[in-house]
Amino acid sequence: MKPGPPPVLCILDSYRAWGGGQQLSLSNAGGLARRGFTVFLGARQGLALYEAAEKLLQREPELRPRLRLFDFSFGNLDFLNPFKILPLARFLRRERVTALMPALPRDLKAAVMAVGLLPSAGRPALYFRRDIAIPVRPSRLNRFFYGALDGLIVNSRETARNVLESGRLIPSDKVHLIYYSLDAEEFDRALAAVPVSRPFLNPADRPLVIGNAGRLAPQKGQKYLLHLSAALKRQGFRHRLIIAGAGELKAELAALADRLGLSAGEGLDTDRELCFAGFLEDMAPFWRAIDVFVLSSLWEGFGYVLAEAMLAEKPVCAFNCNSMPELVLDGRNGWLAEAPGPGETDEAMGERLAEIVRRFYAEPESLAVLGRAGRAFCLENFTRTRALDQLLAVLGLAD
Repeated sequence: MKPGPPPVLCILDSYRAWGGGQQLSLSNAGGLARRGFTVFLGARQGLALYEAAEKLLQREPELRPRLRLFDFSFGNLDFLNPFKILPLARFLRRERVTALMPALPRDLKAAVMAVGLLPSAGRPALYFRRDIAIPVRPSRLNRFFYGALDGLIVNSRETARNVLESGRLIPSDKVHLIYYSLDAEEFDRALAAVPVSRPFLNPADRPLVIGNAGRLAPQKGQKYLLHLSAALKRQGFRHRLIIAGAGELKAELAALADRLGLSAGEGLDTDRELCFAGFLEDMAPFWRAIDVFVLSSLWEGFGYVLAEAMLAEKPVCAFNCNSMPELVLDGRNGWLAEAPGPGETDEAMGERLAEIVRRFYAEPESLAVLGRAGRAFCLENFTRTRALDQLLAVLGLAD
């Protein structure tokens, strides 16, 4: 660790909803505080991340002297608002923040503007965490903000590639790969509280249960899952499809299910062939309920739910695109399907996924084999201790 005043770290995450990125912000804040660092976590008061952090402090009150919450409610254009930027700059100076880690593009803009108002000698190091694997335009504005960074932390090689491909935003030696992480012990404790379901042996015993989790949004591609279910139904394969998550496409997906002749219900306890489980604060019953996890996303910075599925010993299936092949090792812990191509119909994509899922009817024992391999892969690559060690090394705070 570098000599000097004690490090004071600050994480900024103004996202309104809850997702893998917010889980990571909370994990980093809690993990750094447990290791004795003073950490400020800026989030929108009253919303998901802030409330989750408050619950963490209730469970672990010993963290309160080191983990401190504050309301951070920034919009896309607030970096132009001096009445928002000046208080943030004063906060950073007053608390003597030594490293600042914004988690969203709008948080990055606010952080760069606020840090720019501080004296050079007192400016915190600036590390942006980019979590989405889509291209970044090398616009003049983006070059300005990325050029102010001491480092960029990415959650997959695909995320790094999308930033670096223009060659004009940030030098490659400033880009650091740290995969998302999971707390295996906490995850296992939650699973242990839920009864284990009988393993799938054949359709006469019970239907194969297919799971998916994520926001009901275009990126997540849940429409392909409904076509997957319809294809299996036409072919006489008994199954249930459980989709966990909430979002703007709920009504559209429900209408599609009706058109496809799928019997849909709400909640995990429904006996319908399609279950819209909604947002689940406790995912353990979901993991116990399913046999195989299918991620239909078209892109993910890091498929957090893929890693969770592996930890739960569920085989995984995803499209062979974006960051998914970094988690799904085809034939080893799950299966990859060819990604949607130009002009391909949703029905064709559903059939492509169904072709993979049908393998489990022919070889049900492969569910356990792939599941065990997935858990081993997850424990080797996505542990919280490893990720926190890597973060401290990036920040120059490793012992």
